[in-house]
Order: sequence, then structure tokens, then C-alpha cells
Amino acid sequence: MESKSSATDRLRHEGRWEEASEFKDTLIVNLRDYGMKGTDAREAAWEVMIEKYPPILAVEVSESSSDEQLPDIGDDALERFSNTSHNLTRDILWVYESLEDKRIQIEDAPSLGAWSLLRWARDYRNRFFEQLLPKALASKKDEIGASKTVYDVDPDLREIERLLRQVKGAANG
Repeated sequence: MESKSSATDRLRHEGRWEEASEFKDTLIVNLRDYGMKGTDAREAAWEVMIEKYPPILAVEVSESSSDEQLPDIGDDALERFSNTSHNLTRDILWVYESLEDKRIQIEDAPSLGAWSLLRWARDYRNRFFEQLLPKALASKKDEIGASKTVYDVDPDLREIERLLRQVKGAANG
């Protein structure tokens, strides 16, 4: 993997440092919010940033050379990833489901960040299970609890209310 200093120099030379750095800093904050330790969050964010912002020349060369250098995910997958909204909870839960499945390919990931997180989690399983997964599960539980209405719990309630209004209307009429 490219070193931090060479990636920084390269991205500055390519005019993409500000964008890449902002991406990295946002990812660090998100990972810290999910309980990852500062050092681990910074290392993971650097790794994801370097992968998300590969050398421009390397991408151009890989398109004309063999597929062994970079996986060919195709234009459809690239389009899907570019339109994917950022959802760290979804990505962490996808990693949890995909951690042991060696058949998983980059095209199967809900986002490029999820793919990178999966690669990180395979190397640091304990950290993933201790730091990220509990926060994602709590977040998902809060999300489900906050969005549930009485109609979500009992979908037939609307029909029962409609029938009661009819009966009440007929009794008053």
C-alpha cells in the first residue's frame, strides 16, 4: 500500500488533496462516533482514502492493461457506487453478514466504503466486534424504534379504524 506521505504528495500534485483530506477527516469522525479508537480510526480512514483516491495514471493504465492490477467492477457498479448514499450503519451490518463469506466480491458491497471496511474487519476482527458492531446495532435499534408507529406494529389498525368510523357514522346517521 502507498505510504501516507507519498499519497499526500501525489494527491496534492493531482489537485485532489483537499477533497481526499476532507473525505478522510469525515470518515475519522464517523468511525470515532461508532466507537473506534482514535489511532485505529485514523489508520482505517487513511487506508480507505488511499483506496478511494488511487493514482490517476494507475487507473488509466489499468483500463488498457490486464485486470489483475485493479478489479474490473464495470460501469454499472461504478454508477451504483457513485449514487450510493453514505450509511455507515448499513455498511457495518453488511460487513458483519459478509465477514466469513470468501465469495463476496467488490460488486456485492453496498458502497466502496463497505468493501474497504470488510477488508479491514477481516484483519482486525476483534476490533470490529468490540468497537464497531455494537454501535451499529444500537444505532439500528434506535433507528427502528424511532421510526415505528402504532401502524407499523399492527398494519390492520388502519382498516379497523375505518370500519369503526363507518359503524359510528351509521349509528349517528
